[in-house]
Amino acid sequence: MPHWFIDAALATQIIAEFEARSNRTVVDYEHQTLLAAQNGQSAPAAGWFGRLAWRESGLYAIDMEWTERATQMIEGGEYKYISPVFAYHKKTGKVLRLRHAALTNNPALDGMDAVAASQYQLLNMEKLSMNELLEQLRWLLNMPVTVDEVVTELQKAIDQLKGSNPAIATKADFNLVARVQSLNSEIASLKAAASHPDPAKFVPVATMKALQIEVASLRAEKIERASWDAKTWNRSSSTWLQSSRSPP
Repeated sequence: MPHWFIDAALATQIIAEFEARSNRTVVDYEHQTLLAAQNGQSAPAAGWFGRLAWRESGLYAIDMEWTERATQMIEGGEYKYISPVFAYHKKTGKVLRLRHAALTNNPALDGMDAVAASQYQLLNMEKLSMNELLEQLRWLLNMPVTVDEVVTELQKAIDQLKGSNPAIATKADFNLVARVQSLNSEIASLKAAASHPDPAKFVPVATMKALQIEVASLRAEKIERASWDAKTWNRSSSTWLQSSRSPP
């Protein structure tokens, strides 16, 4: 087989099988659990774990309990890496089952992360990530200082999104970044239309004024003609009446 291989799909199966076990799994020193039958030496535990999690960089034990001795050795730099023991497919190299692990300074897997000696270190790493996220949210909202203020401003933004377009904001696949990009595209289109208006949809101001003057002139002419016709009709009527009263 060309190499060992694990991905999210394989990890899901491995985690399910692993966490179905009742006993916690050992981390020993230099794989002594495997060698004890050969060299007759004891295989003391460096720590125990019972839960796994898949992340982009690999498979991790997330509830590690180190012994006091192992903690001192890790923090003192005497041990640096974890070496897992696992079953794998002989042709494809796909990892099938995690058996246990060991502290070692010469792991078979290159590129392993350094082992964390304590839960405190893991919490610090998670806290650092949360602080980075909080700083980015503060920059994005441009005002909040505390976590509560960040939550308040985020809720305002959520309510505004739902109020402006409920059909979009309540969709399961709603994506804020995609929505912002869509709005930016609409704004750019409107700006372009305002900068380059369609001449067919507009007339020059001078033309409009000329038309207004012409309409006013025609209206005045119509009124004057109507007045003249009325005067002419009145004179004709008067003449007819006079004629009709003349003696035979």
